[in-house]
Amino acid sequence: MIVRCNNCDKKITIPDEKIKGVSKFVVKCPKCGSRILVDKTKVDANPETERAPSSKVNLDYEPDNVPLGKKSAFLFVFDPRLSTEIEDFLQNQGYFIRNVQKIEEALARFALNNYTLMFLEESKDTDRLLAEINKWPLLRRRETNVILLGETGRDFDQKLAFLKGANFYINKKSGELLLKIEQCLDEYESYLTCWKSNEKGT
Repeated sequence: MIVRCNNCDKKITIPDEKIKGVSKFVVKCPKCGSRILVDKTKVDANPETERAPSSKVNLDYEPDNVPLGKKSAFLFVFDPRLSTEIEDFLQNQGYFIRNVQKIEEALARFALNNYTLMFLEESKDTDRLLAEINKWPLLRRRETNVILLGETGRDFDQKLAFLKGANFYINKKSGELLLKIEQCLDEYESYLTCWKSNEKGT
């Protein structure tokens, strides 16, 4: 893919394999240093060049600097005790963690980064995040494990998780949170392994 810098008009070539399965990404212009937010769903289908469209996405945030090979987790959890418990668990599992409290930053982070694991605590803002997540390309959505935390449903309620657009639902008041998170991770890995195996067989 080729984009042009909106500031200095430099043409920038981006290998397709670098942006496979991603609808939005940020690239830094090597000439002037400007950051360009590219939304692949909005650019013109020009085979030669694509001018990065203007966007209202907040660019006050830098892309996360996740070490190569490290899994990344996103938290949108308001309960301090719950947040700390999940963060401690993820740190022990070797995850890079991004903990966000504001909807504007969360949406900006989604445009800049791909996370392999998400913990979202139920709220009106969380409904907005779930709506955004479910607009993602199939590949990106499939490779993101979304765990919804609430208090209205039963643990592992598949119907509720489906209706909300999450992979799993955990009742945050039901106890044994970490054991349930481990179960979510194990079941998700099994699903992903099975899917990839079937894909290779076709």
